Amino acid sequence: MSKAFFNETMAKLAASWQGAHCRELDDASWLLVFSQDLTASADYCPFTEQLVLFAPVITLDSQTRNTDFLLRLLNANFSWDETKGACFAIEQDIIALVWRHPLKMLEQIKLQDALLSFSETVSHWKSRMQEVEQTTETMVSSVPDNGVLC
Repeated sequence: MSKAFFNETMAKLAASWQGAHCRELDDASWLLVFSQDLTASADYCPFTEQLVLFAPVITLDSQTRNTDFLLRLLNANFSWDETKGACFAIEQDIIALVWRHPLKMLEQIKLQDALLSFSETVSHWKSRMQEVEQTTETMVSSVPDNGVLC
């Protein structure tokens, strides 16, 4: 598998898929626009030969920038039920969901299903995190002790 295979697969997807707008950003990255407030990047990782999806969920603020919230967020990575195989990551002040899939196992139809599932998961977490941002309580009081945000 190669970057060429990745780009060929993404180009076919962009030409035929009605679920999102796909646009090539460079020779190893594509922009996926699912809706006005839900975007992701699809990137080729040459070291692991994987498709890597990255979607921002929220920006850290004074309510979410605390040790308890971040530790509970990391604990949610242990239980992939709510993230459907994706993991939370933090890049600068952005909390994102990241999902990886081996290129050699990509098929266009299954890729569409995986992208839709990923977008639904991101959308779910965006609304969950926005609820946290809109409350005056800290995340510590609204998250169960088991560390899972449900």
